[in-house]
Amino acid sequence: LIELIWKEIMKNHAHDSIGCCCSDKVHKEIMNRFFLAEEKVDRLIDFYMRVIVDAMSKDIALDKLTAFNLLPYEREAVVKGEIITKMKNFNLVSEDGEEYDFQVINKEVVDAGLIDRQIVHYGNYDPFVRYTIELKDVIPSMGYKTYLIKEAEGVISSEEGKKTDKVENKYFNITVNENGSLNILHKDTNTLYENVLLIEDGADDGDEYDFSPLEDDFIVKSDLVKCNYSISTYENSSEIAINYTLDVPKDLDSRNHKKIDGSMDISIIVKVDNCSPYLNVKMDIDNRAKDHRVRAYIPTGIKSNFSFSDNQFGVIKRDVYDSAMDVWEEENWDERPDSIYPMLSFVTLKNEERGMAVLTNSTREYEIIGEDYDTIAITLFRGVGFLGKEEMYRRPGRPSGIKLETPDSQMLGKVSLDFGIYPYVSREDKVSRVAKEYLTPVYTYNKMPHNAMKLNSVDFETPYNYSLLKEENDGVTLSVLKKAENKKGLVLRYFNGTDSEKKVQFSIKGSSFKKVNLKEDVLEDIEDFSKLNCSKNKVDNIYFELV
Repeated sequence: LIELIWKEIMKNHAHDSIGCCCSDKVHKEIMNRFFLAEEKVDRLIDFYMRVIVDAMSKDIALDKLTAFNLLPYEREAVVKGEIITKMKNFNLVSEDGEEYDFQVINKEVVDAGLIDRQIVHYGNYDPFVRYTIELKDVIPSMGYKTYLIKEAEGVISSEEGKKTDKVENKYFNITVNENGSLNILHKDTNTLYENVLLIEDGADDGDEYDFSPLEDDFIVKSDLVKCNYSISTYENSSEIAINYTLDVPKDLDSRNHKKIDGSMDISIIVKVDNCSPYLNVKMDIDNRAKDHRVRAYIPTGIKSNFSFSDNQFGVIKRDVYDSAMDVWEEENWDERPDSIYPMLSFVTLKNEERGMAVLTNSTREYEIIGEDYDTIAITLFRGVGFLGKEEMYRRPGRPSGIKLETPDSQMLGKVSLDFGIYPYVSREDKVSRVAKEYLTPVYTYNKMPHNAMKLNSVDFETPYNYSLLKEENDGVTLSVLKKAENKKGLVLRYFNGTDSEKKVQFSIKGSSFKKVNLKEDVLEDIEDFSKLNCSKNKVDNIYFELV
């Protein structure tokens, strides 16, 4: 099943397809492949969580909530989960009867037919209730922890977040400016980052291959807007909701005339988890303008000559300004080599004392801007109308590709983005690991007595709590833990995303440890897992069999 999903995704890896340089029709096919692949992956995750939890003993409680940690170290986390039940009240307990404190932050009625059609078939229309809960706990490394749901007396109610004018926890003190940007005080470095998430809107006279501004561009920023915002704090988390409308030129003609006759509605949700050293940002933009580029500013106050961003298994150090931009015309280059770069999961600026990183699960393009090159500008989206276009300001001459109209690439309508903001102490050098953690949330599965789809019973029993392996130090970043392709064991893949060699040490209940390559051919036997080192930008693959 996983191989079939990979093959579906690989159909999108033609070089123009992977760069979104294609007709609207082809792009629809590309998006549909990604949709199918993601849906199959999500359903596989749900299926195997259910198989694991279904196989647990039903002696103490049938209803359960199980939290899965897919990283190789214990995580103190704010576990967020949904419990669907007809119980009016309940407690969360361990197999030994220990009760856990939790908070219900939302409750809503769910139609019984959405839970199990057989219930409705026999005439029982009593609705279920979906409770959204949060609790703070430590989840085992590469494993899971189960909370048993026991019915209790009384009626449980959801708790509304306390309305405040700022967010404060052990990492941050955050306030919202009138224009919707954030002021973030990072406590570990005692640094105030001001006007974070200011929005820039500029012309894009380019095509699907290249960004190109107008020679006399008209830039609009969100520094003068008036936003509506609210801050809700709970026991273990906080949420900032920001909304405003940014008025912009509706197209290139309006921008040439410096006329503001269009708009975008911008909604920003910032979630602050009391156990996480980063902010989770979800941004929804209702775009009603054409031929423009929209970016978000993350000012750092760090005067920089270089940026650092990741690729597969490593980090790239780049000049913040490409000196070839000064000579490209006199040397007859075909286009200007702008300092606009890609990233895989993060980009960061840093000095000897501190750093600021943007972690991403959506947009993957950035530029370092400002007089001192101290601001990370994240491209949120570009709206253009042609596959290829000729005589652009920064790429004169023929079109790159063909001049084909692509109205869908104007990105009209809703654009949704997810990224994180991570200030840090430089000596910690953990950006790669934190980016992996940002991309690897704690999953939860709610077991109840009803299921829309029936499964055959399994012939094994799983424990309530489990850990497969544990990382004993924090020098490397997990890439994947996978079933070996042609052997019965597992392959642990990790890499070093730091500036120096790191020691590698894992505790695994396994045997037959071997270093293998990406094809999983054996390179050498491993006698002692505690004596391995991993060089900068190096990836290792370790094969082992479970005991």
